[in-house]
Amino acid sequence: MRKSFGNSLKQKGIHSEIRSDIMGHSGATPTEEIYCDAIALADMLPSIMKIPIVTAHLQPHPIRLLPWVQDKLPPPFSRKRRGTDGAGPGRRRMRKTKGAPDRS
Repeated sequence: MRKSFGNSLKQKGIHSEIRSDIMGHSGATPTEEIYCDAIALADMLPSIMKIPIVTAHLQPHPIRLLPWVQDKLPPPFSRKRRGTDGAGPGRRRMRKTKGAPDRS
């Protein structure tokens, strides 16, 4: 996406310094990098407006979230976090053996 965006700017004849500012790159020379501020957003707008909207042919649709996202649940493929059994971080869980006294 980033490369395509940069290429679109270049194909529309946008100057390299303006392209760098729009894309958030530092300057190519020390003069551009140290002594010049990025162009103001309002001044970038005419250059940005030259970029074609590649998704203009698509129709908007409502957002459909996955059921577990909509219900604010953890993903079904996630694992339980370690230490949720009360053992705490860095402590090993003791395996109970038949007939052993409870140490809790």
